[in-house]
Amino acid sequence: MSQTTTLRGPSLFIAQGWGKKGWSNLKECAQSAAALGYKGLQATLWTGGAIDTKLAAESKTYCDEQQGIATGEGCPIVELANHVEGQLMRCGTAYRPQFRAFAPEEMGDDWNAISQWAAYRMKLSASAARNFGFDRLAAFPGTSIFHTMYEWPQRPKGLVTAAFNALAAAWRPVFEHGDEVGVAYAFELHPMEDLMDGSTFNRFKRHTGNRKSAKILLDLSHRKVAACPQDAMEQFIRNHAEDIAMFHVKDGEFIATAESDAYGSFLPWSERPGCFRSTGDGQIDYQRIFDLLGRELKLGLWATVEWEDCRGKGWTQGTREAVHFVNAWLNQTPPPAKTMPEASGETFDDFVGGGEANPVLLAEILGISVDQVNTEEPAA
Repeated sequence: MSQTTTLRGPSLFIAQGWGKKGWSNLKECAQSAAALGYKGLQATLWTGGAIDTKLAAESKTYCDEQQGIATGEGCPIVELANHVEGQLMRCGTAYRPQFRAFAPEEMGDDWNAISQWAAYRMKLSASAARNFGFDRLAAFPGTSIFHTMYEWPQRPKGLVTAAFNALAAAWRPVFEHGDEVGVAYAFELHPMEDLMDGSTFNRFKRHTGNRKSAKILLDLSHRKVAACPQDAMEQFIRNHAEDIAMFHVKDGEFIATAESDAYGSFLPWSERPGCFRSTGDGQIDYQRIFDLLGRELKLGLWATVEWEDCRGKGWTQGTREAVHFVNAWLNQTPPPAKTMPEASGETFDDFVGGGEANPVLLAEILGISVDQVNTEEPAA
């Protein structure tokens, strides 16, 4: 295939870099990304992100000003994302201790209020996208039953249907608002979300009455770390050509071991058989993916780099190198040689916090008392 691609880019999802040196505000992000060769930004809308969501929803003037800042530095905002607050649209009891920190502190454990707040924020996010001139928004859908995926013990009869009905009911008024302003929600199909693959997305669509504003953010790294073969990923794209509204260029690998498999064995990411890799370092044949999306299906998407790496590369090196890989795939030229990690001290998920073990939180998750919590590892 030698015809011109309809894909655009590369653009950069700024979530993993937010707050790092040179990436602490919109002006810095646009400046830093442009210097690396990016053509656009996928900016974050969640609380504490790059854009003030409420202000953006209420004021096109504010949006024009923010776009002017980014464009003035050579890297305009081309897409918006609100994964964090979409996550709270539905949160089953198994996940509440860990996701509570995503909600306003004053809401405590009032999960009805948290879900209503999340719906309000996702409506604002759609209005913000419209004021920026966009017709789509990246999001997570929420989760309640992922922990029952492996059917032991057997799921209670009706659980899956009830869960998807509840998820659809939570999203229905948000979709209605999106329809009013002309913005679709592109869900990243992601393990732990109740929409994790094509089958669960199809089920959700049925439960919503096949609402056209429910779309897909394509991120193949999650399929790769679960050992999905290339041909199956490409068939998924063909099956969902009309649903795919956004595209994250994120790499991954699956290298089977004798002791662990796709479930991950509770190992840290760096030790799992399936893990995320810096763009170009993984096992996904992205030249085939780019040709399929941009030349065969002509979807006209932004090729947005989402950088994550579990094998030692940091944000600075990974985002610098990703530009050259994406440009090679866009232009059907040989990609650059893979490189070794540079010392950085950066980890791919440090943008979502971490820190020391919290015995109170651990006790709540485990259903034991605080004095029973013991985090000392046994001798090898």
